[in-house]
Order: sequence, then structure tokens, then C-alpha cells
Amino acid sequence: MSFPECDKLDAIQEQSNAILEFMEWVRNTKGLVVCRRMNGQTRLDDPLIKGDIIKAAYLPQVLSMDSLMYEYFGIDKDKLDEERRLLLIEEQQGEAEA
Repeated sequence: MSFPECDKLDAIQEQSNAILEFMEWVRNTKGLVVCRRMNGQTRLDDPLIKGDIIKAAYLPQVLSMDSLMYEYFGIDKDKLDEERRLLLIEEQQGEAEA
């Protein structure tokens, strides 16, 4: 059986681990986070800006670094999860036959 998403993940594992470790270091030692720039006039309900209309803002993103890595390397997370589930089933069936 073929597991293309698992194969993609295996191929980039070392590179993605290095990137994730770097991003974690940046967050933990420098206090920096990934943000999204919001363009146009935006009203924010943050008490620090008192609902003022601003032309641009940077808002922290809630996406996990893993999700960003999967997207960057072209790995479909849902397909990867399904392949992992199938691998687990195959392994369990192999153990049952032994």
C-alpha cells in the first residue's frame, strides 16, 4: 500500500525539525510570534486602542507551527492522519496474524 503523505513527511523531517526548533527558540527567547497583517480600516475592540479605527494592524496567529510546516511542504494533514490510521491498522493486523 502507498503512503505518499507519510513519504513526504519522512523526506523533510530533518529540515522541518530544524525550522520548528528555530521558531520555538525565537518565541521563547525573543518573545516574537507569527502575526498576520490586517490591511484597510479596521476597528479593533482592544482596550489599549479604545476601539479606534486603524489603517493596519498585526494580529497574532493561532495556527500551529506544524500546520504551517505541512502547508509549506505541501503535506495534506487530513491525508497524513488517514495514512497513519491505515498504517496502525496494518500493524495491528500483522501482530494478530503472528
